[in-house]
Amino acid sequence: VGLAYYLKFDLRTTFSLRAPSVISIVSAILFVIGILMASGTLVYYQNQFFPMPQKALEALEKLMRATSEHPFPVVLLLVAVLPAICEELAFRGFVLSGLLKRTKPLAAMIATAAFFAAFHLSLYRFVPTFLIGLAASFLVWRSRSIFTGMLLHFLNNGSVAFLNNYPQYDVLGLEQLKPSFPMFFGGLVCVFLGWFISYREVSKE
Repeated sequence: VGLAYYLKFDLRTTFSLRAPSVISIVSAILFVIGILMASGTLVYYQNQFFPMPQKALEALEKLMRATSEHPFPVVLLLVAVLPAICEELAFRGFVLSGLLKRTKPLAAMIATAAFFAAFHLSLYRFVPTFLIGLAASFLVWRSRSIFTGMLLHFLNNGSVAFLNNYPQYDVLGLEQLKPSFPMFFGGLVCVFLGWFISYREVSKE
């Protein structure tokens, strides 16, 4: 934000500072549900072809244990609230708006999602992070509101943090990373519905 201000960019346009519509909020929620439902199967098969090294797996498990040892509001702030604000301003704000001025929307969204996934510095998280970034890029582009991307980001990270801290509520087995084609295709249906109503709303404007 400071860089955009220094370069005298229009902050409202650069960061898509527009109130989200109800439809775009519903779309964001559907995208999150769909991604969470499909991620377990995707990550499972990714691990079959590109398994995570034992040391990386142990480090991830250590991190997850560490977050569960802190008060949940603190974890939610660090894992969901701050990334949703800061990363969305950077990627779906500064980066996406700049790319949209120089290339076609699809290319801009894919490039932004790829930068977003690479930013997390983990090949093993690249696919799910890329999909989250792509969904957030689409939502911000169609709704012209950065807040839809922030909502999606917050709900995704917040859901993972919540289930990690309260595994007894994971009734759908989202954290188990086991293949489930009903869950996977159910997730695809949710993503399609989110895309459809978001696309239809803006097309009517």
